[in-house]
Amino acid sequence: MKLCFPIEKDEGLDSVVYEDFGSAPALLIFDAKTKKKKTINNELQGGIPLKALVSERVDIVIVESLVDGVVVALEDAGIGALQSIKGTVKKNLEAFERQSLPNFKRNCAGHSGFAQ
Repeated sequence: MKLCFPIEKDEGLDSVVYEDFGSAPALLIFDAKTKKKKTINNELQGGIPLKALVSERVDIVIVESLVDGVVVALEDAGIGALQSIKGTVKKNLEAFERQSLPNFKRNCAGHSGFAQ
């Protein structure tokens, strides 16, 4: 399973998860099976780097917030989305392993995209 974290600065697993997916300067891709990581520049800052995620075969994006349109675009591409906690990629990986990160869901009534 490949996980994607938006980051501002590449510091490996000590990178702080950037709060906004589309405007993040970089994306850290982490393969949970092999434990390998790869950082790619987010050339579409201000847009959805969906093509990069699909080509990297990302399964889940972990980020603080997403608007409904991005949740829909990710779901349509077969990519899940989980809400991150404040802190590093490592801290979020630990929370992911404990299954304590909530899912983002389509939210027709509002704009948060967060399933409570």
